[in-house]
Formats: sequence, C-alpha cells, structure tokens
Amino acid sequence: MKNAQLQMLLPDARVFDLAVNILTYQPGATLPVVEMHVMEHGVMMLKGQGIYRLEGDYHPVQEGDVIWMAPYCPQWFVAMGKVPASYIITGT
Repeated sequence: MKNAQLQMLLPDARVFDLAVNILTYQPGATLPVVEMHVMEHGVMMLKGQGIYRLEGDYHPVQEGDVIWMAPYCPQWFVAMGKVPASYIITGT
C-alpha cells in the first residue's frame, strides 16, 4: 500500500493460529480496496485518527478506540488529520 506500513508482530507460521499486526498510515492514506475477511477480528487505534467503514456505515476513530468486526464485514480505512494514524489489528 502506498503511504502505509505493515508490521507483523507474530511469525507467519502454522503454530500461530492468529495474526497480530500494526498498520501505520500517513495522513490521507487509505486501504486501497474495501476488504472482507472470513474471520472475525479487532482493531485498536494506537495513535492518530481516521474514518473506518464497516458495511455501509462510516465511523470516526481516534487513539484508544476499539472496533470488533464480524466475519464477512466489508471494511475500509482512511487516515485523517496531520499526523500518521496507527492501529493494531488481530484476527484468528
């Protein structure tokens, strides 16, 4: 993704049955597409702010906010403001 960085916190190995990653977006950066995953997962905003789309609803988020997403929930994010936005995302 342009203007975004992915940091994987767990090795990509079968012994781990979940993923834990940090995504950091520069101001104005977005997920390139609306995503949908087969697993439920959660997001906790670590810094900055943005807009998180879930299904057809748009939710302003900022540092400290938490989102839990059901399987097959369409999602998308854009970083807003003057500083980078980061969140930790977990999924099974």
